[in-house]
Amino acid sequence: MNTKIDDAVVEVSGLIVLDSMMGHSVGRALLQSAISNALSERASHLVVQTERANTQAIDFYRSHGFHIQNVTIVILSDKLVELVKLASNLG
Repeated sequence: MNTKIDDAVVEVSGLIVLDSMMGHSVGRALLQSAISNALSERASHLVVQTERANTQAIDFYRSHGFHIQNVTIVILSDKLVELVKLASNLG
């Protein structure tokens, strides 16, 4: 799901690929769809978040031009979790 944060930024959430579908370009297709949607909304940046422990997702986004913007620590289900926000310039 894409959420427009402001006139320039769209955030993608819920981009999940089942383990059984990894390596079949599903993630790439989902990300390309998110980018197309963001561009149609005239956004100049796309941002995503993932847990820091999910190095596979971080590597995926970085291989598609995203860079780490920040890391925050939140409490989820009584557990401290580090969230990594990555951003991509669409321009």
